[in-house]
Amino acid sequence: MIDQVKLFPDKYSKFHFGCGKNKISEAFQSDKLFSAIVNNASIISTSEMLNKLIRSFKSGEIKLSDLVIGIKTKDGKVINFFPRPSSVEFTKNIDSSRMEGKKELRSVKYFSEGIIKELKYNEEKCCLEINYLKCKIYRNIVITNDEEKKIDDKSLKELKENNIFIFDSLPRVVVDRNNLASRNLFFEDYMTFNNFSSLELYYLFYVYIDNKLNEDEIIKLLYKSIDLIRNEGLGGKRSRGYGLFRDVSIVKVEQKTVLSEIFNEREKNISMGISTFVPNERKVLEKLLAYSISDRNGFIYSKGMTKKRKKPAFVIDSGLISREPLEGKVVNVNSNISRVKHEVYLNGKAIFINIGSDCNDKQL
Repeated sequence: MIDQVKLFPDKYSKFHFGCGKNKISEAFQSDKLFSAIVNNASIISTSEMLNKLIRSFKSGEIKLSDLVIGIKTKDGKVINFFPRPSSVEFTKNIDSSRMEGKKELRSVKYFSEGIIKELKYNEEKCCLEINYLKCKIYRNIVITNDEEKKIDDKSLKELKENNIFIFDSLPRVVVDRNNLASRNLFFEDYMTFNNFSSLELYYLFYVYIDNKLNEDEIIKLLYKSIDLIRNEGLGGKRSRGYGLFRDVSIVKVEQKTVLSEIFNEREKNISMGISTFVPNERKVLEKLLAYSISDRNGFIYSKGMTKKRKKPAFVIDSGLISREPLEGKVVNVNSNISRVKHEVYLNGKAIFINIGSDCNDKQL
């Protein structure tokens, strides 16, 4: 079962999603989302129920995707997006007057559900391909020609001229607590959604729940912890009001739709991970076709920040391409010297989706 969770920000909501080296990003990965949900669960549940929820994540009965974006038009039409694949190119079916599209593709971070269905895997190049004539690029996003028709001309012009996200900073000053004197001036970075006249932009992520998980109490706790995101927020600087949402909506993915086809398991099909992935064994790496690696470090959060560091770890980013869905694992990154008495988990269980509508045996 796949649920879609939509997080609707206020018009001027600010976000601070750190990505290392004092930089911020619009991306919020599934392992961080897992931490936020588990910390929310620790506030509203008993330790026994919390451990049951964590065990469901460790067994793969519950999985999360990265945060991606969604677009809703004034007349209620919706376009869902997925993370950018690790390796993707345009096919040769492109005339010389439109070669600038290859440069445009580099800036794209989100692929629509229609584009995901159009992707094909090229065995020789070891990458996914898409026909440039079947898609439209608007800065950070790429959509199909049919999806473009859902958006009015004015909004299309705005998407062409403006990025989905705006990055900015505010001047701050350090105040001496002893004499209230101003000390060092610094700048605090933040990110907001751009405002479009006829479009509503929001974050969304996908939740996989195994049909064999028949414990209603765990599922209810999961949903309550997700709903609490609207008040607890995501990311950093939350004590200053960053990362909050005005509404959280949970809907089931309807059957016989493009979205359901993408999630339905099929044999002999290329798969793409839409979550952070940690291989559960070395031979899994042989099934990967394209991927990128990031590191995870930082401090432990234990109902408040601590000065204890996590054990550093490497993960495979969302967008990885493989020959089949893969089994990841949940890793304990609590170092032996931290003296924090509980486990600190890094969730490496990924959701995989199907790539393309009819990949043939020769491509596989």
